Amino acid sequence: MKVALYARVSSVAQDTDLSIGAQLSALRRHAGEHGHDVVAEYIDEAESGRTTNRPEFQRMIAEARNKSAPFQGLLIWKFSRFARSREDSILYKSLLRKHGVRVLSINEPVEESPAGMLVEGIIESVDEFYSMNLAQDVTRGMREAASRGYWVSSQTPYGYRRVRVQEGSKERTRLEVDTATSGVVERIFAESISGIGTKEIAVRLNKDGVPSPAGKRWGRSRVHSMVTNPVYKGTLIFGARGRFHLNAGMEPVRVEGAFLAIIAPQNFDALQARLKSRAPAVQHPRRAASAYVLSGLLYCGDCGARMVGKAAKSGRYHYYVCGTSDRAGSSGCAAKPVSRRKIEVAVLQRILNVVLNEPNLGRLIELTNEEMRREAGSARATVAATEERLADVRKRLDRLYEAIETGHVGLEDLAPRVRALRESERELLAGIAVAQEKAGGSRAALVNRKQVLTYLRDLRALLSAGTPGQRREFLRSFVKRMETAGKTVTIEYALPLPPDKTG
Repeated sequence: MKVALYARVSSVAQDTDLSIGAQLSALRRHAGEHGHDVVAEYIDEAESGRTTNRPEFQRMIAEARNKSAPFQGLLIWKFSRFARSREDSILYKSLLRKHGVRVLSINEPVEESPAGMLVEGIIESVDEFYSMNLAQDVTRGMREAASRGYWVSSQTPYGYRRVRVQEGSKERTRLEVDTATSGVVERIFAESISGIGTKEIAVRLNKDGVPSPAGKRWGRSRVHSMVTNPVYKGTLIFGARGRFHLNAGMEPVRVEGAFLAIIAPQNFDALQARLKSRAPAVQHPRRAASAYVLSGLLYCGDCGARMVGKAAKSGRYHYYVCGTSDRAGSSGCAAKPVSRRKIEVAVLQRILNVVLNEPNLGRLIELTNEEMRREAGSARATVAATEERLADVRKRLDRLYEAIETGHVGLEDLAPRVRALRESERELLAGIAVAQEKAGGSRAALVNRKQVLTYLRDLRALLSAGTPGQRREFLRSFVKRMETAGKTVTIEYALPLPPDKTG
């Protein structure tokens, strides 16, 4: 099989055995041992696996999507080298599979069966879990720099520019006002303070030909993000949202007066108070960094609308409410609100019992291994039978060659027959190679029960004690959709498992 090799190390120092050289050496050796033809190598150095915006990764995906893909397999050291995010891994593996390319880990081989998919999902989810922990170590260093007023984000706020300053042996970044664009910021705030809506502000900017930060047209969301960003009053905030959103107990870093303000702080604060008074009381949990674990997965069983999170009694009680009912009242949908605590406890416990059930998973592993042993045995039998046919073809060729050498028959008379037998010989050799690879691959791909059950314990701990965000990401790895109707919740798994109901 024609294969490509992919190796990656992140910007965080890696162990010696995970270096680019060590990965490529092991991948080439594996390819040689299994008779694969290496046709391409892709290497990403100092690139995080938590994003797919990696130069060589994207080039590899683009070339694999060509009508005539140059390779049929992609060899990687471990699944974590391919992607740390379970969502990214599923997306790109599915894309490659549609184009006839298999992603193969030489250290974590799994079978493409229901149990194999479950094992692969567990391995990748654990990789993502440990990656989150590693990211927290990196974040601590960034928090320290931010607390001293340095800009650690990769994006520069519109209206400012980055300047490099020396701090001991290190170079740091601070923000300075960019006179070329700060006037646009002042205009946007002035119009917003005067009562003009964000949509109308965007229309005016586009009409006047003012380029947006990305060089495209202005939109409502872009204007809104600017008029609510405290950076414009000189305040640096790090760790409040996005990639560096922190666990409970770790307050965001906030430094007042970290750099020169474009908007007077009192004007900025007055605008925020007015915007907040006009803001809706309910936010869709998918759009907010919320504690609603079932965000984006839970639907109303009566009308099919998404369930949205809603707090009551000054935030003391939390519910999932049908989106239709929340917008149009009971005339739109009569579904009742559901207690967030009760439904989340029921669903998480069900996942623990069904997906992360050690006895059930153990039986799946045994069934998978038995099937792979049968496939290996069948492949070995195919090899033996094909070798017998190959021996017969070679005997016939030997007799023809002997007839030609002794002069009993002319070469021109036997040439068509020789060509036909040589073609049969090549086909049989190719068939033997495929069967041998299948036999060897099936033996190598036997699932390690002890290893999987170790992963299982880690995931049970994550689901039981992880943050709401970690639990939510875990559920999205294994659950496609949930519907609530009365006191019953129906769970549709992303894995090949039947729909499940829990009360």
